[in-house]
Amino acid sequence: MAEEEKKKLTQKQAAYLHFNKPKEKPMADAVKAEAPRQPTREENRRINDALEEHYEVAKQCYRLNFSDESLAGKLNVPRAWVSDIRDRFFGPNVSASKLEAPAKLREYEAKLKELSDKALGLAQEVEDTLKSLQQYRVGLDYQGVA
Repeated sequence: MAEEEKKKLTQKQAAYLHFNKPKEKPMADAVKAEAPRQPTREENRRINDALEEHYEVAKQCYRLNFSDESLAGKLNVPRAWVSDIRDRFFGPNVSASKLEAPAKLREYEAKLKELSDKALGLAQEVEDTLKSLQQYRVGLDYQGVA
């Protein structure tokens, strides 16, 4: 009998759900994402002034180690605002230090090669002088001077 009661109960539940379907929420009630806040005129001016100070338009890069991220942190504004203004009016998000690094590396490599060549030249000179000294000593021994 317990099985019959369970069967009746599930039939009752099915019938209840059939006639009392859950209502779907209309789209108007759905949570809509708010558009991100746009910068004010003053914030745009501050960002533009900072870009003027820290971005070299002729070289198409930030001075020193500046970037969109560091400038946004300095101004306490979202990075996207800085990126947007820089993209529209200045150039790419590149730091001068990243552009100069390969040139500096080549400079160090050239200096190292120059010093290495000098060192090899000095080593050869030392070796030649040692040979001359040995030959001179042999000559002195042969003459009985030593």
